[in-house]
Amino acid sequence: MLASLGLGAVAGAVALPRLRARLSIDRLVVILTLIFVASLVGLALIQNVVALNLVLMLAGVGWLTINSFLNVAAQTSTPGWVQARVLGVYLLVSQGGLAGGSAVWGLVAERFDERTALLAAAALLLLGLVTVRLWPLHSGEELDLRPSQHWPDPELALAPGAAEGPVLVTVEYRVALPNQAAFYQAMAALEIIRRRDGARRWGLFRDAADLERVLETFVVASWAEHMRQHERVTVADQAIEQRALALQKPGTTPIVAHLIAPPNMASTPRFRRRSR
Repeated sequence: MLASLGLGAVAGAVALPRLRARLSIDRLVVILTLIFVASLVGLALIQNVVALNLVLMLAGVGWLTINSFLNVAAQTSTPGWVQARVLGVYLLVSQGGLAGGSAVWGLVAERFDERTALLAAAALLLLGLVTVRLWPLHSGEELDLRPSQHWPDPELALAPGAAEGPVLVTVEYRVALPNQAAFYQAMAALEIIRRRDGARRWGLFRDAADLERVLETFVVASWAEHMRQHERVTVADQAIEQRALALQKPGTTPIVAHLIAPPNMASTPRFRRRSR
C-alpha cells in the first residue's frame, strides 16, 4: 500500500510539467484537493485490497503535487535576502501542521473509528477549498525579485556609524488633491515593502497648512539596517513604488531626509522605550 502511494507520487511528479502548462496553480490545487478528498472517502469505504491500492495511487498524485506547488510558491515568491527565513517558517508551519494533524486524527480515530476520521478529514478539506477565492495561491514566477539598486546613496554631511540609530527617514511628496485617494492606496502597498525590508514603524501624513504636501515616515533600528534596505528593494518593489510616484504633481520629485538619533539620546532607557 505504501508502494502504491509512492507510485502515485512519482506519476504526479512526471505529469506536473504538463499540468502546469495547461492549468493555473489555483485550478490545479482545487482539482488535486478533490482527488485527495475522493481518495480519503475511498479509503474509508472500500474494502477491496486492489481497489485500495488504486485509491492510494490517486492519493499519492494529489499529495506530492500539492506539496510541490507549495514548496515552489514559498521559494519563488520571496527575494533572496529573506528566502532562508521564509523557508524556515514555511517548513516549521507545514511540518508542524503535519505532525499536529497526525496526532489529532489519531485521537479522532481512537475516540470513534478510522472511517469517521477519514470522512471528517475529507469534509474539512472540502471546506478548506472555500479559502481559494480569499487567498489564491500564486507561484511567484511572475515576480522579478532581482535587486533593483535604484535607491541613490544618501547625501550626508557626516558619516554615521553602522550601529548608530534609530534612523528616521522622511520622504516628502507633492500630490494634487484629486490624486490623493489613489496615492494613499498606492502607499498602502508600499508600507508592506517598507516594513518587510526593516522598518519598525511607518506613517503617512498630510500637512494641514499645505494640503498638497504629503510626508511619508519610517523608522529603522540603525544606519546599517537602513543601508540594507537599499540592497533589499527588488525590481517588483520598484514597480509598486513607481505607481505611487506617478501620482505626484508634474515636475516634482520626492525629497528624502535622514534623521539619526544623537548617541546620548539613543542609549537612554526612556528613548529606547519610545522607539519601540
